[in-house]
Amino acid sequence: MEIKELLKQSREIWGEEKLLLGQIIVRMGKIFGDICRWERGDLKNKDTHTDEELKKELGNIIFPQFVGATI
Repeated sequence: MEIKELLKQSREIWGEEKLLLGQIIVRMGKIFGDICRWERGDLKNKDTHTDEELKKELGNIIFPQFVGATI
């Protein structure tokens, strides 16, 4: 997945809203938790633990926070 695609996907997920620092932190925590569950092989979400899903999560931790941030 290319950067343009990650940015588009993150906009679809998080929207165009400018985020405050606290909102960024909450979103990063949610995404980080998803990545941790992926790494430890959580059985509840095992069917979604694919390389594409991991790429999406890593893209989500980068783009929505810094592209639309209001600090």
